[in-house]
Amino acid sequence: MNVRYLTDPNRNGWTLAVADGTEPAAVLKNPKLGVSLPWCLKVDLYKSEGGRDYFEILEGLSKGLKASVQLNPGGGSLFTDRNLQTGAGIVRLSRASQKLWYWKLGPFSAFSEFSSPVPAGSHDLEIPDAPHQDYYPESSK
Repeated sequence: MNVRYLTDPNRNGWTLAVADGTEPAAVLKNPKLGVSLPWCLKVDLYKSEGGRDYFEILEGLSKGLKASVQLNPGGGSLFTDRNLQTGAGIVRLSRASQKLWYWKLGPFSAFSEFSSPVPAGSHDLEIPDAPHQDYYPESSK
């Protein structure tokens, strides 16, 4: 197994990959056919050919999926052997003041739906399922 971690070449936290069985040209024409992968994703890189890296996703929503990404224009890989994952982040939310802090960053304006407020206590935070246009523009790779 050749474990690697996805870097952030687009500097938006996401890379668009092509699932096995899908033509890269089809994804270029219609990015919705691609698979959005988060920065730091753990994969098994099993080959590099034709200007693409081929891998199997080892974690997350697409675990087990085989896909590929285009190499950087200079021929370099988007993957690194250095584990880019870090420990859990600490997030604090004050419902009363509608403020949120991430580590030492903040406060940011934040609120919870009045009809369904965030319950008090500790909660696991996870990355979004995919980039959402309002917040995370799609990458072009």
